[in-house]
Amino acid sequence: MGDESRLFKGLMTAFFLGASTLTGILGKSERDPMQSPLLGFNPLACVLYEPVDTLRVYTSEDIDRILHEVYTCQKDIPEYVTERFVRGLIKIESNDDPLAIGYRIRKNSETNSFVYFRDRHGRKTMTAKGLLQIIPATWKSIEDGFGSSLPYSEYVFHPRTHLEFGMLYFQILDEYFRENHPTWENLSSREKQQLTAAAWNFGPDRLNERGWNINRTYAETRQHVRRMSDYLLE
Repeated sequence: MGDESRLFKGLMTAFFLGASTLTGILGKSERDPMQSPLLGFNPLACVLYEPVDTLRVYTSEDIDRILHEVYTCQKDIPEYVTERFVRGLIKIESNDDPLAIGYRIRKNSETNSFVYFRDRHGRKTMTAKGLLQIIPATWKSIEDGFGSSLPYSEYVFHPRTHLEFGMLYFQILDEYFRENHPTWENLSSREKQQLTAAAWNFGPDRLNERGWNINRTYAETRQHVRRMSDYLLE
């Protein structure tokens, strides 16, 4: 059967059986990025089509399952980024809530305390969202780096897509570390995990500016790394 006939048959079958069956009907090539004309967007390699449903309540068991499926699908995750490490990051960042929203904060140099950024109406400025609390700029860098096109506003709360973007960002961070950390290859896997956790919270550029010294980061970041201790390699 030719490709066009096969796609047409898949589309018609999905019409009657429901869109969620589409990826089971089509072969892998039609699920690959840049080869999904039927879905209306470019799904990432590990993301099976699921409608974005912000009303669905996800249990911790759901998050475990989705993370495992996305993690095992990825082939280029750095070896020190274990599934347990990612699971800990999800727990600490969002407490397993796909709809979690974080707020931008800054340090008040006069009081040595943290305060919220606010817009001109006095409202707290929201930025980090989802299971891994990804910010728009990070999402955009992943889109640019991997040639994906999934709008942040629409997919950041979709657990499977969100976690796929997170896995891709670990690859971006690893490349950044290799290019900028002078002794990266000599660090233990646990030390690499600690710096990854710090960079996730503090930002890789700022961590680089502080000489990769976690003790020179904000108290929030230092606490973040300590909370990750139970999820790190020995």
